[in-house]
Amino acid sequence: MTVIIRKKEKKDCQAVAHVVTVAWNETYKGIVPDWFLEHLKENEEERAENSFNEFDENNNHQFVLEVDNEVVGFVNFGITDDEEYDHCGEIFALYIISKYKGYGFGRKLVEYAKDKVWEESTEVFKNQAYIFGKQYFRISRLNDKVDVVVTDSPILLSSFYSKHDPLRTELDALVTKAFSRFIR
Repeated sequence: MTVIIRKKEKKDCQAVAHVVTVAWNETYKGIVPDWFLEHLKENEEERAENSFNEFDENNNHQFVLEVDNEVVGFVNFGITDDEEYDHCGEIFALYIISKYKGYGFGRKLVEYAKDKVWEESTEVFKNQAYIFGKQYFRISRLNDKVDVVVTDSPILLSSFYSKHDPLRTELDALVTKAFSRFIR
């Protein structure tokens, strides 16, 4: 078994979208409504295409787990802005297809993410205005087109993670206003 953990590349967008679909269906069946899990299957291609079109190498903190040349998992991480845990890393998502669980791959992904945080290769996470803008654009394109949006970073988190931003007051007001636009 050949195992590689590497930075996500643009060519991986389809595979990562598939891992999300499979992992959610394996993990959350019976917990979330079936229609939601079915919707993940139905829009997998669209999610992959959107990810491909919006891929930004400068804002890429996702690493894939490749086993025998197939992407079977990934980790998405960054720096937390929680003052209690100043400058600590946070894992936002970690998915592995069930067939590959039990081999210690999850632990390897966590260790890999931890090493990257210690290397301080996550400066972009300190710019919540930038992250908010990107997420707002992604979500706003779906307004009135879908009932549910699955995202790796809900726009409300920009307020939570902007505690040290000199523009926090203004950003919080903008985030709240933008979020209310999507509430039904």
